[in-house]
Amino acid sequence: MNDNYAKGIKYAFAAALISGVANFANKQVMLSGVDPIILNIAKNGLVGLGLLVVSYPLLKDLKKYPFKNWFKLILIAVVGGCIPFILFFKGLAMSPAIVGSFIHKTLFIWVAISAVIFLKEKLNKFQLVGLGIMLIGLLPIIKFNLFSVGRGEMMMLAAVAFWSVEVIFIKKFVQDIDYRILAASRMVLGTIFIATFSIASGNFLGILKLTLTDWSKILIVGIFLLGYVYSWYKALNFAPASVVTSILTLALPVTIVASSIQTVKLPLTGDLITILFIAAGIYLYVKFSEKPWTPPVRI
Repeated sequence: MNDNYAKGIKYAFAAALISGVANFANKQVMLSGVDPIILNIAKNGLVGLGLLVVSYPLLKDLKKYPFKNWFKLILIAVVGGCIPFILFFKGLAMSPAIVGSFIHKTLFIWVAISAVIFLKEKLNKFQLVGLGIMLIGLLPIIKFNLFSVGRGEMMMLAAVAFWSVEVIFIKKFVQDIDYRILAASRMVLGTIFIATFSIASGNFLGILKLTLTDWSKILIVGIFLLGYVYSWYKALNFAPASVVTSILTLALPVTIVASSIQTVKLPLTGDLITILFIAAGIYLYVKFSEKPWTPPVRI
């Protein structure tokens, strides 16, 4: 296996593990009644600061960036770090949480299709079967029932579409911009844009209502999110977009296991189906993916 490809796979699995634990921790913060937009401003802002520290050695080069690179940084922030967050959480407020969870987890399908069209990635029959198995693994989330598509669902679908476009942009932009700078831009500028939206909506002062307990929880979630965004962007630097995104689906089984540990209960039958099918689907997809991959040299 190509060394860079293997490195990308390792970082993708790391991102999935961190994301799964972060999703579990995020639910605990949401239970405290924190407004989701305010929560995103706070935690994304903290992550942005962390990524600025990580990318500090590279910041001096920003003044040398041509206009097109600055445009790319702003585009990543808008498409990945601002609009989809607003759309998803506004839509989630209008829809059942389980529907939102299902829609969010379908990102791997969107990215696989987009990667074939825009990145010329190739899918073989084994990978298509893997995608199908993973999709079946998501069905227990909605208890195998169809759901109506209203305004809230459309907003969340649009958010996932934006995130899939972000993945394509990352693969394109990482050719001439370091992945750490891209990640920092996504979180820092994205947070500024979300905060601007919140100010315009008259909700920004809600951040002043956060208690010390709220901030401590947000800090914990932020640390996990920092590790996730860094690992995710680094994985995309080394491995194909569809492979990385399919592996990220493993975050759901991780969240299920974390919840089971907290409640000291075995996963339900539906949860076990999800774990087994997603794991099997990821195995097929990664096992039969094209191994040769020559990304830009970034360490």
